[in-house]
Amino acid sequence: MIFSQLRQTSRCLIKSVKTPQGRSFRASFAYRDRRIGRYAVPALKRSITQMFVSRPAVHPWVGVPLASRPFLLPLSAGPGIRSRFSLKTSAREGPEDEKPRKGRKAGNPKGPAKGNSSLSALNDEQQAAASDPCHAIYVKAGPGTGKTQMLAARVQYLLEKKRSVLVFTFTKRAALEIKERINSKSVVAATFHSICLGILTSKDYNIEDLGTGHSKNFKLFDEDDAKDALKMALWSRLQGQASLETINKLTDTLMEAFKVVKNLRPTTYKIDMAQVFQEALDGNKISLNTISDKHVPLLDAAFLAELFGLYQRELLLNNALDLADLLGLTVALLQEVPYVRRFYNNKYSDILVDEFQDTNPPQFALASLLKGDAGNIFVVGDADQMIYSWRGTDSTVMGQNFQSRWPDCSIRTLSENYRSPQVTLDASRAVLYHERAVPPDYQPLRASAHKPGGVFYVAIKTPKEEAHTTVSIIQKTLSAGMCFSDVAVLYRTKRQASRDLQECLKDAGIPFIILGSDSLWENKEVRLHL
Repeated sequence: MIFSQLRQTSRCLIKSVKTPQGRSFRASFAYRDRRIGRYAVPALKRSITQMFVSRPAVHPWVGVPLASRPFLLPLSAGPGIRSRFSLKTSAREGPEDEKPRKGRKAGNPKGPAKGNSSLSALNDEQQAAASDPCHAIYVKAGPGTGKTQMLAARVQYLLEKKRSVLVFTFTKRAALEIKERINSKSVVAATFHSICLGILTSKDYNIEDLGTGHSKNFKLFDEDDAKDALKMALWSRLQGQASLETINKLTDTLMEAFKVVKNLRPTTYKIDMAQVFQEALDGNKISLNTISDKHVPLLDAAFLAELFGLYQRELLLNNALDLADLLGLTVALLQEVPYVRRFYNNKYSDILVDEFQDTNPPQFALASLLKGDAGNIFVVGDADQMIYSWRGTDSTVMGQNFQSRWPDCSIRTLSENYRSPQVTLDASRAVLYHERAVPPDYQPLRASAHKPGGVFYVAIKTPKEEAHTTVSIIQKTLSAGMCFSDVAVLYRTKRQASRDLQECLKDAGIPFIILGSDSLWENKEVRLHL
């Protein structure tokens, strides 16, 4: 290995490592202070070299073909480190057998190549959904059914009809994938928060017309800034009588409660917050830790609403918003200022929402307001894949709200799975609906083709036995002709991937990478060189 490039700025060091096989590795390392980088760079260089060249006994993936190696995702940084360390592979002029395959997406033989989203390349269900002329369309798409491909095809279909399209996604990566598949600069695809930030900072109107006191050059507070504002509000209310420990406990408790409450309504502006808090308490939406301090009143709905108001006032004094306010203030702006709402109704003819099952009331209200009366809305989701219930999301309610909001909506279902064998699909369905009723409109997933596979259940008593059993299964899989990179081990907690499993894998000579593992500086091989 040779280090081919070194670029350093005050915040970021980027090193590119090129191998004789033609693959390149990029490592990025961000730090707060130049002095940290000055002493860490040589150690980091030695660590990478040791990891991939001179310590095969510790890192048994050395010598394994590059195409079969796993990749290292971002690790959490140690003290004084602000960003991350990552190591990823990318193909650059490598041997012919190591170049990534082009064309159709793996596991979906009927799918189109990236950038080619013509409807003719979709299956019948996908075509019917992507070309549906209804003004409100709800597509229920299970895992592996080509949801993203169909969504991209829908966007391409609308662009060919000279429509103006806005796509809401839940991650920047998903938005980027949509844009790459479409390969068009005329589509706007971004996260909800990014769209809201653009609306609130637009020069086409003044958000001062809303009358909340915020100006266009507002600041966006992160978690730490928001907690500081809440602490100031608590000190002003308790008049400095409560202890610092009590204030800190209250801050953590109330911060989580305020996040939840702000997502229970489309917006928290100009509404009775005492009633909202009472409903949240009655429905067990928020949990409040008991504060044993005589200077702190009972955390009932009235007192919570009072503290909420003080927190919002503190944000306003700083002309600041937290992330939840970014959604709520945008919804309030579109609701209360008609000319702003008309501006966006005329700007976008079609609103598309990815991962609809994870939308909360503010996000649903935002999409509805942007659609307006004459626009179109197209949402894609799967109730069984909901992961944001703690944030006010309820997939059942969202589905009911969609159908009650637009009674003449069109409901489509994608049920052909290109990812898994039928036995896996049947097993997942049995687990999902083991203790809850199957919805009357539920359509089970079916595999697109017969694929080998199976589901095995093994009862394990101890962590060591679990580790040895896991390694034994992996070895049988490898002996059947599969590559290291074809194997993944999922676990609930990091403790399950701790010493026992790692030692068993190393003893067996099996290469592995633990995604989201401990700090780089806590790694034994790295500490050895520091």
